[in-house]
Amino acid sequence: MSLVALLSVLAVGVGAYAAFAASPPPAPSVTTSPVNPTNSQSASFSYSDSGSVTKFQCSLDGAAFADCGTTNPATKAYSGLAAGAHTFQVRAVGSGGTSAATSFTWTVDLTVPRVASINRAVASPTNAASVSWTVSFSEDVTGVDASDFALFRAAGVAGGSIGLVTPAAGPASVYTVTATSGSGDGTLGLNLVDNDSVKDKAGNPLGGAGTTGSNNGSFTGQTYSIDKTGPANAPTITAGPTAGSSVASTSANFSFASAESGVAGFRCQLDAAAVAACTSPAAYSSLAQGGHLFAVWAVDSLGNAGPSATRSWTVDTVAPAAPSITAKPSSPSNQTAPSFTFTGEAGASFLCKLDAASFAACVSPVSYTGLAAGSHSFQVEAKDATGNVGAAASYTWTVDLSAPSITVTFPNNGGTYSASGWNAGCSGSAAICGSATDPSGVASGAVSILQISSGKYWNGSSF
Repeated sequence: MSLVALLSVLAVGVGAYAAFAASPPPAPSVTTSPVNPTNSQSASFSYSDSGSVTKFQCSLDGAAFADCGTTNPATKAYSGLAAGAHTFQVRAVGSGGTSAATSFTWTVDLTVPRVASINRAVASPTNAASVSWTVSFSEDVTGVDASDFALFRAAGVAGGSIGLVTPAAGPASVYTVTATSGSGDGTLGLNLVDNDSVKDKAGNPLGGAGTTGSNNGSFTGQTYSIDKTGPANAPTITAGPTAGSSVASTSANFSFASAESGVAGFRCQLDAAAVAACTSPAAYSSLAQGGHLFAVWAVDSLGNAGPSATRSWTVDTVAPAAPSITAKPSSPSNQTAPSFTFTGEAGASFLCKLDAASFAACVSPVSYTGLAAGSHSFQVEAKDATGNVGAAASYTWTVDLSAPSITVTFPNNGGTYSASGWNAGCSGSAAICGSATDPSGVASGAVSILQISSGKYWNGSSF
C-alpha cells in the first residue's frame, strides 16, 4: 500500500466518525402546566422528550438549571410562589449533549376584584318604566348575573324587578343592569350582594372569599328618585265653544291655564287624535259636522300628566230644509183671516212673514186677520238649534171680496112674450140667456124666475 492510499483511508475514516457522532435531544414538550392567570401559589409541570434522554434540567424565574428528573416523562412542582409573573424552563440532557430549553410563563394573581362604582345610567328624577345602572369592577370579571344584585326601595316605590345584566361592549369590567321601576313615587337603588359567584380571570372571588366581614365585596349603588305623579288638578278651559253647545263654525280655539306650581306644559287631544304637546290657545280648523271632544292635561317637567279638562260641542253648519206648508187658504178666497199650518226639521223653530213684512218668530198654526182684497204671499223658514236658517217655503193666493157682475141679454127687463116666442132671444133651447163676469172668474151661476102675479118662483116644472 502506498503512502497516498493510506492517507485516503485515514481521511475517509475521520469523515465517517464525524457522520456517526451522537446529537443532543430535541427541546422537551411541556404537557401539564398551571392555568394562566391563577390564584394558586403552587405549580406543577409535566414534560417529556421524543429523543434519548438521560435526565431533565429545570429553571424557575431565571435561576440556574438543576436536575429535575431522570425518567421520560418527568414532573416538577413548586410551592410558595409570590404574586406576579413567573417563567418555567426545562431542557433535556442526552449522550449527545443538552437540548434547547422550552419555557412557559404564567401569572400568579392574588389581588381580589372589587366593585369600583354602581352609577345611574340616566338622569334622576325619572318617571321611566325601567332604569339602568352602570356597574364597574376593578378588573375583568365573570359570573355576573341578576342574582348578584338587589333593589333598594323607599318612600312609596313598590314592585320593580331586575331584568337584563349585560356586559359593556368594551372590557368585561363594566356591566349594565336594567330593572323595572315598579309603581309609586320614591327612591329606587341598586346594591350588589356578594355571594362569591363573581370572580376574576384568576378565580379570585369578589372581595375575597366569604360574604361577610372585611373581605365582603357587597356594594351600595346610587339611587333614582322615581316620580310618576302628575299635577293634582286639571287645567281650566277659559275660552272656546260653550260646553254642550251647537255652533255654525268648522273652527274652534281653546284657551286654558293652570295655577298649580310645577306645571311645565300641556298636552291636548281632539276627538280620537293622538295626544300631543300644545300651548294656549290651541286652534283647530276644518272640523267635520257633528259632535267633538277637546281634552287638555297639565304635565310636569318629567311629562307626568294630571287629570284632564274636557269640552264637548257640536259643529252644525247645515241649514234645515224648507218647511212643508200643510194647510192654507184656497185661492181665490174671500177669507180675510187666513190660517197656515206647517212642519219642519225636528227641533227647529220657525220664522214667518206675510207680504212685505219682516220675518218674525212664529209657531204652527199661524193666523192673520184684516187682509185686504188682492194678492198676498206667505213665507215660512226653519231655524235649527245652531241658528242656521234654511230656505223659505212660500204660498201666494188672492183675497176676492167683489161679487160677480151679471148681464141678462134675454128676456129684456119688463118685456112681455108669448109662450111661442119665449125662446126667440136665445140660441138652442135656452129660455133665458146672458153673461156673468168676475176678476177671479165665475165658477157657476143660478137663475130664478118670479111670477109677479102670484109671487111664486119657477121650480122647474111649475110656479
